[in-house]
Amino acid sequence: MADVFVSYAREDRDRAARLAGALESHGWSVWWDRNLVAGQSFDQTIERELNQAKSVVVLWSRLSLDKTWVRNEARRAAARGVLVPAMIDAVELPLEFSDKQAADLIGWEGETNHAGFQVLCNGIAMALGAVPAPVRPQSPRPPVKRWRPWVWGAAMTVLVVVMAVGIYSVVGRQPEVPMGKGTLETEKKPEAGTALEPPRRDGELHKQAYDNLAAAQMQAVEKLIARKPGALAEVDRNLDDIARAAAGFPDDADFQALLGYARKDAYQSTRRLVPEARRDEYLGLARRAFERALELDPKSAGARNGMGNVLYLECRFDEAIAWYDKALAVAPPNYRSIIEEDRRKAEAARSRKQTCPLPL
Repeated sequence: MADVFVSYAREDRDRAARLAGALESHGWSVWWDRNLVAGQSFDQTIERELNQAKSVVVLWSRLSLDKTWVRNEARRAAARGVLVPAMIDAVELPLEFSDKQAADLIGWEGETNHAGFQVLCNGIAMALGAVPAPVRPQSPRPPVKRWRPWVWGAAMTVLVVVMAVGIYSVVGRQPEVPMGKGTLETEKKPEAGTALEPPRRDGELHKQAYDNLAAAQMQAVEKLIARKPGALAEVDRNLDDIARAAAGFPDDADFQALLGYARKDAYQSTRRLVPEARRDEYLGLARRAFERALELDPKSAGARNGMGNVLYLECRFDEAIAWYDKALAVAPPNYRSIIEEDRRKAEAARSRKQTCPLPL
């Protein structure tokens, strides 16, 4: 159970991340969808965290005003009496929420001595039934230069292209079959004796690439579940990008696990949308990605849980539960509840003697 649940529009992700970091440094536990493990049941996990959070901070912006899920989360928090609104853009709050004072975080850059941030902290403390400790004033810091969205998009495109060119040169010009045309990409291993030199890894670039690809995959799956036009093509494009990134960081277990979850997501969310043979390929390649992640990092909780997910979807429940137990043995605290929920689903399916395919 988190002290603070942060609700926001995906386009405001950077500002939500800044706020989450500031609140955590204040001593509170914070849940936002960055804590999701790729491939989990997003709606169920979010709903559980929303219902259990001791306070819910809703970031109102020009974009979040039009997001149905933000309004729904605000409505649920208001009904529980734990809503703590904040404005990050100069907007008029929805009528049903206008009777509650919103903290003014317009232009806020992370200063803990900012008046609006202190108002927000007081609102959270009241929801928690406590009074926040005095915040030590900090010296003003120079404005941080931030990339415009179009610049970030261009940078990610360059990153993917550079990765693709590097893979093309190193692996020996392997042919690729485009995604979204009825078949998955062809995975080939280099010939015996071929020495692959892994690219130099830039920590910040690595993290930004991973976070951006994970967020893009989450959004695409949400669109696919909602049956929005073009969602399937978007999922396939993301799979292609993640596969290139995983190949660009061949010694990185995190990217391999992300690729596994993305393929598992595609399997789960494309039923009745693509031929079953293609869905089976998604799941088979998900298994291979998780196996590769475990080769690179045998103690990866995400990869162990991913193997459990694959086995669960294959209705091999005893083996799935065994992998969930392995994941729990090494999982950090913020992942344990997700793995435990997956394990409970497998136990329930086993007790019902559920057969494949699993119900939607």
